[in-house]
Amino acid sequence: MLRASQIKRWAACETNPEQLDVNNGLLLAPHLDAVFDIELMTVADDWAVVVSTRLDAAARALLSVAEPLRVERLSAGHRAYLGWHRENWFKA
Repeated sequence: MLRASQIKRWAACETNPEQLDVNNGLLLAPHLDAVFDIELMTVADDWAVVVSTRLDAAARALLSVAEPLRVERLSAGHRAYLGWHRENWFKA
């Protein structure tokens, strides 16, 4: 019951191999995928989930992101894409 979330969107990718790179994706629960997709969640280099301050406490609780979360089983290859995501898409 997971969804594949692309970290760097296809339109922003410079090459086809970049679009298809397995490191350019995350497997997330549907509610987390939705928050990630609307740019209100990202992942830090230590794999901790970072949620935007634009989500108030009630929204965080409703979306089950009020408690600290971590993404597991990522490779070092994900770091470059996640860094790009934090710099270009994430709305802190």
